[in-house]
Amino acid sequence: MLFEVNRSMYTLVRVALRPLLGKKKRDNLLERIWPCSYDLPKPVLAFMPRSVRKQWFRYYHYRLWAQMLDESWEPSTMNYLTSIRGKLFVDVGANLGVYCAKLQKNFERTIAIEADPIFYEKLSKRAPINCKAINLAVSNIEGAVNFYAATDLGEEDFNPGLGTLFPPISQEWNRKLNRKPASNMIEVRAAPLSRILANEGDIDLVKVDVEGAEWLVLEGAEPIMKRIKNWVIELHQLSRKHELEARMKGYGYEGVEWLDTDHAAFHKSEANVAN
Repeated sequence: MLFEVNRSMYTLVRVALRPLLGKKKRDNLLERIWPCSYDLPKPVLAFMPRSVRKQWFRYYHYRLWAQMLDESWEPSTMNYLTSIRGKLFVDVGANLGVYCAKLQKNFERTIAIEADPIFYEKLSKRAPINCKAINLAVSNIEGAVNFYAATDLGEEDFNPGLGTLFPPISQEWNRKLNRKPASNMIEVRAAPLSRILANEGDIDLVKVDVEGAEWLVLEGAEPIMKRIKNWVIELHQLSRKHELEARMKGYGYEGVEWLDTDHAAFHKSEANVAN
C-alpha cells in the first residue's frame, strides 16, 4: 500500500512543480531529492528507523527491477533519448532493458549489452523483437575479466543493478557497513565496443551506464568513434566532468548537454560522421 501511495504522491508533486519551476528545473530538483516514483523522498528516508529503512530498501529494489518501465525513470535522460531516431541504438549496460523497450519504435534495431549474467538472462527474455541481447562486459580489452556483482551487499545499500568492473564501489559499501568484503566477484567475458560493432555501419546512438567503466568503454570505441553520431554517458566520477567534455570534443563532438547531475549527451553533426 505504501508503495502505491508513494507513487501517487510523486506524480502529484511532478505535476504541481511543472508550472512553478518549468520542466528542466523540476526534473533536476527531483533528481536530487526524489529520484523516481519507486523510491521514497530522501528526507523521509533519512528519518526512518534503520530496521524500517532496511525493509523498505529491499522491497523497493525488487519492485524497481520488476517494474522499471515507468516513465519516471531517469526522466531528463529518458526525455532526451526518446527524441532521437535512427537505424541503430546500442545500449551499453542495458540492465533489464528499460531504454531498449522505451526506444524500440525509435530505431530499426537495438543491441543491448549487459555484463551481469543474471540480468542478461532476464534482459534476453524481455527484450523487444528488434533487440539483440549480448552477455559481455564492454571494456578496452578482449578476454576474461573480473566483475563485481552487487547482489549480496545487503543492508540499505542493497542494489542489484550496480555491478561493476571495479571493486572500489563494493569496497566503499563494505567500509560504510563495517563488514568484510562480500564474495561477489565473478568472471565474465569482455570485449571492446569496436570489436562488438565491427560489422556495423553508422551508429545513431550509444547509451553508457557501466558504474565507473565508462572510460574503458570510450577507449575501446576509439577505432569506430567516427561512425557514432550520439552518446549519452552516465558519469560516475563527477569530478571528471571537464575531462569527459574535453575528451569527447577531441573525438569530434561539438558540444555537451548535461541532462541531469551525471548524465551527459554528446552530438556529432552529419558532416563529421565517418570523416
